[in-house]
Amino acid sequence: MINKEKEEYFKKLLTRNLLELFGQANKIILSSAEFEDRAADFLDIASLESNVAVFYRITERQARLISKVKRTLEKIETGEFGICEECGDEISEQRLMVRPVADLCIDCKRAKEVMERHKGL
Repeated sequence: MINKEKEEYFKKLLTRNLLELFGQANKIILSSAEFEDRAADFLDIASLESNVAVFYRITERQARLISKVKRTLEKIETGEFGICEECGDEISEQRLMVRPVADLCIDCKRAKEVMERHKGL
């Protein structure tokens, strides 16, 4: 079980990560808007379309990460942090140190990856 001191450590770490993610997302949005303002000719428009596609992939990834961090912060508040969503066992502190938003223990994560490979996902 994660003690209160470690919970506080993870809470601060995740809050800092969340602020960084919001800052990165804001920069992406601002740079995209700035580029759109400069698109004048056909080549600029083609480049803009390519950049917009990249922008959407990045923002989708950022949105998923933000959602995961927020969900993990909620788990800290409700006492569910560090509990595997699949088997209910504790997620090792070592795993949480590497990936604080982990929602599966290492065994369940490996099993999920094996199943995904077999399904071709």
